[in-house]
Amino acid sequence: MSKKSKETIIHSIASRYLLEDSNLNIEISGNENKIKVLQEALESSKLVYEILKNKNYTNTELNEAIERKNIAAENIKKTFNIDWML
Repeated sequence: MSKKSKETIIHSIASRYLLEDSNLNIEISGNENKIKVLQEALESSKLVYEILKNKNYTNTELNEAIERKNIAAENIKKTFNIDWML
C-alpha cells in the first residue's frame, strides 16, 4: 500500500471517529505498539476537538491538549511515516 493510500485511509477513519460517526464500525489489529500510537493520536485529537466544541475552556487546558496532540502526531510520524493532519 502506498504512503498516500495509508494516509488517506487513516485520516478518513480518524475524522469519522472524531465526529462520532455512528456508522463507523472498524476493528484494528496488529502490532500492540502501533495500535497504542494510533489510539493516542485519536484520543488526543478528540480531546482538542471536544475542548474547542465546548467553548468553555481555559488557555491552559487548550495548550496542554494541543501539546499532547502534537506529541502524538510526532509519534505517528515516527511509527507510520505519515503526517497527522487532525
